[in-house]
Amino acid sequence: DNFGFAVPDAYVTFTDEFNTDNSFSSVTNSAGRYEITITISSINNDADIPDKFTLFQNYPNPFNPSTIIPFYMNKPGFISINIYNILGQKVKTLINSNYPPGIHQVKWDGTNDRGVHAAAGMYFYRAVFGKTGVTKKMIMLDGGGSSYPSVQASNNFMLTKPGLSQIRNDPTYRVNITGNYINAFEQTGVSLSTGSPLDFTVERFVSIPFAVQGDYLSIFDGNSFSPIFIKGVNLGISVPGTHPGELAATDEQYQRWIARMGEIGLNSVRIYTLHFPRFYEILSEYNNLHPDNPLYLFQGIWLNEENPNNDLVEISEEFDNDIEEVIDCIHGNRTIETRAGKAYGEFTTDVSKWVIGYIIGREIFPDEVITTNENHPDSTSFYGDAVQLTNGNPSEIWAAKRINKTIEYERNTYGVERPVSLSSWPTLDPLTHSTEDTSRSQEDVVSIDLENLITYNAPAGYFASFHAYPYYPDFISEEPGYLSYSDEQGPNSYLGYLTALKEHYSNHPLIIAEFGVPSSWGNAHFAHSGMDQGGFDETEQGEYNVRMLKNIYNSGCGGGMLFSWLNEWFKQSWITNPISCDQSRRVFWHNVTNPEQNYGLIAFDESPPDYSRWDPVTGTGRIKSIKADVGNEYFHLLIKLDTLQTDLDTIVIGFDTYRDDLGESILPNGETTINRNEFALVIFSRDSALIFVTEAYDLFGIWHGVSDDNQLYHSIQTDGAPWNLVRWKNNYYEDAVYEIGKLRVRD
Repeated sequence: DNFGFAVPDAYVTFTDEFNTDNSFSSVTNSAGRYEITITISSINNDADIPDKFTLFQNYPNPFNPSTIIPFYMNKPGFISINIYNILGQKVKTLINSNYPPGIHQVKWDGTNDRGVHAAAGMYFYRAVFGKTGVTKKMIMLDGGGSSYPSVQASNNFMLTKPGLSQIRNDPTYRVNITGNYINAFEQTGVSLSTGSPLDFTVERFVSIPFAVQGDYLSIFDGNSFSPIFIKGVNLGISVPGTHPGELAATDEQYQRWIARMGEIGLNSVRIYTLHFPRFYEILSEYNNLHPDNPLYLFQGIWLNEENPNNDLVEISEEFDNDIEEVIDCIHGNRTIETRAGKAYGEFTTDVSKWVIGYIIGREIFPDEVITTNENHPDSTSFYGDAVQLTNGNPSEIWAAKRINKTIEYERNTYGVERPVSLSSWPTLDPLTHSTEDTSRSQEDVVSIDLENLITYNAPAGYFASFHAYPYYPDFISEEPGYLSYSDEQGPNSYLGYLTALKEHYSNHPLIIAEFGVPSSWGNAHFAHSGMDQGGFDETEQGEYNVRMLKNIYNSGCGGGMLFSWLNEWFKQSWITNPISCDQSRRVFWHNVTNPEQNYGLIAFDESPPDYSRWDPVTGTGRIKSIKADVGNEYFHLLIKLDTLQTDLDTIVIGFDTYRDDLGESILPNGETTINRNEFALVIFSRDSALIFVTEAYDLFGIWHGVSDDNQLYHSIQTDGAPWNLVRWKNNYYEDAVYEIGKLRVRD
């Protein structure tokens, strides 16, 4: 086509311009290839004319929908030609009359004597002339997608009329091409030579502004496609104090964020679900002001996480409706009534020319794949109008249908196609990992693999997208094949994993749709590469994010999208859940230890404390006064000493966080306090500080069931019981402990 893509299932017809009854047809395959078989007589002069009645082979053969049967009569007489099926039953009478001598032909249009089209299969045609009877066989094909095999051909064409033999060299043909999503094509005066290809370019009336090309997504500039390496970011929508379903970002925030994305060199932004109309309006304003460097959009179409029976098929209808809704909205063609938890409003801004692709779905859970596969064992293939998957598990077939739905709806409704992907993650990757014990983990038990998805009638194509981090699952840091990889900064199993994943997805671009490390105080997972799940300051976070983007590039992937633009206070983390506040209140407090809350480039820092909340406490010893304040992140203490603290000074602060009569009365330095305490902060110097918890109140190992018997998970009255450094166990099956009580110290 005019975009350079193959056109499958196009109907190609060659019609002789001298005798339009001679017509030859074929259907293109998935590669846009076709084959026309034209049987041509080798009669060149009178010496070649047979001396007796001759029945020639029909042409074309095999055929659909019609074929020509030539015959020669050496004298006048009565002739009959009939068609029979393989049971010997007569299907149709073609000729039953007197004919003069000469070369003749008769056409069978594939119908029976009642005018009904016969079924595809083998047939026989029999001619009786005088005492001579001759029978030959032929094959009629069905009408779907097959190209005809090659048979005898030569450079001369036989044209016959009753009673007259004419020989014509170098015939010319009219070529007609029709098919789905292409304008009808016609070219006249086409000459043939045996075995030579004839290429035609047809015009596709479906627009393709973006497409997959090799390992990259590409942008069409009106003449050709140019590849782009994706440097993107994921934009969540939950600002502090709000839940995701509130989509509370303001116009001013959108404007500032989008402008800043462009300033730091990003070329794309991904959103997981539909945003309010204001997002699309502001994105359009920005891109119209920056036509040479727009911010391309990866539009997500979210799959509902409420799947009570874990069967993907059961939530298909809702998902398909959401697909249509989102596509309408990005084309500025949908009004949605007020509703809770999802975007609504009048979507009138068409941003489709900047939507580089759709990433549909979410991180699907292994139980959903297992259940879907068990409930629908017969669903192992899919043949859609856009994509095909000839062999897959039921979950893969479900995914192929959703991709086909996305392509077909936008193509049929808006006349445009763009690349589509299904969101995935290493838990569902197609690779096998020898280090993963599937008896105790679901991280490597099932997969959804679309590498063999055939985009035979979807030229914009499919790309694979994975959320891939260097620290999770464990096999990324443990698989022997990955441990041999390194980059300029040292050992790097993450690069090994990306390389293996891209080697598998060799036929499609691979986009790492989420990557990053958090700037949390706490580390929830260690990584072989040192790029852990937390434990970094913001400078280290930035350096590791750049390192990962280089790994993505060097592994042959088509780009990556950093997670994420914003710190998201609503996020829970398995590592901090045992000590976190009520879920409904979590959005109001920023947990600086929680990795999930600290991936963002935008941090929402609170204002400095003003210490006016409470009256200061004064003293007569080394400590002259104490002032306090509280914010959404920290409890602040301002301690004034009579002289500067030296390396020989230790400050110990007790924190009574529960009842006055419960907790430990003796601090780690041996001092006794009036109020009992659950925690103690020990400041050794300007560069070292530790926080301790009472033995009874210590939650270490609670998540993994390895706590000591003296850890009661509640405060009790003790005098001189041990103090434990605050720490957590951050892996089930390994001796991986992170000492969160070793606090960060900064000026």
